[in-house]
Order: sequence, then C-alpha cells, then structure tokens
Amino acid sequence: SCSKNPDVENFLKNTAILFEKLNKSRTYLIFKKGTADILAYFTLTISILKIVDENVSKKTLKRLNGMSKEKKEFPVYLIGQLGKNNKFWNEIKGDKILQEAIDIICNANELVGGRVILIETLNNEKLIKFYEDNGFKILQKRIKL
Repeated sequence: SCSKNPDVENFLKNTAILFEKLNKSRTYLIFKKGTADILAYFTLTISILKIVDENVSKKTLKRLNGMSKEKKEFPVYLIGQLGKNNKFWNEIKGDKILQEAIDIICNANELVGGRVILIETLNNEKLIKFYEDNGFKILQKRIKL
C-alpha cells in the first residue's frame, strides 16, 4: 500500500507486469531482508526528453546533448516510478531507493552509454526538495495542454 500517492500504488498493482511483458520498462522490488515483504520499488525505462521551455539556456542544451546547443530532444533514462510501502515506511529512506535506481542506470550506461537521468515529479515542494537534495535540478515544468 502506498496511500501517499495512489498513482504509484496503482502502477505497481495494475501496470508494471504489462509494461514488463511489453518491454516498456523494468520494475525493481526492494525486499525486507530475509522476508518476502516489499519495502519499496522503482521503475526504469528509456524515454525522450523534449525541451519545450524557451527559457532553457543554450549552455544547458549543450550539456544535455554533449555537442549541440541547438538540439531540443534527448534520449534519457527515466525513473518513472518510485514508491515506498506504507507498512514499512520508516525501514527504508527515499535516498536509498533512488540510489538503487541510479546504480542500475550507471550499469546500463557502462554498456550502452547515455548522458541524462530524468525524473518526472509532481509539483510538490517536498518532492522537489528531495530530488534536488539528491543532485537533480529542475529543467522545465510541464505545460498543461
């Protein structure tokens, strides 16, 4: 159960296995040592980041691409879901879950390359601060169509 974010719980219960079968993503479970209890989970996939915010600087675009400051689409590793089990909320910290995801991405990076890890998050100050405290930066805010 992850009542703090029903979308995270819904993904794990209703979508994760389908996405596995379709090779759309990989979901990783973190178990309580010596048990079958799930402490947390995260989902990784490959995606395309499209820069739509005209305020993103040319310097940032060049850092994202590595060469061009004109390109506005980039392949990224996407941490699509990250959740903790309410029952064991205090037994694992968010930093640990995030680091597990980053470690797997670093292994993939060694095999196939890649430059960017993307996390899409709700516009929630606490979540944004958590990701910033772990080295991520806000790149652009989603524009509702």
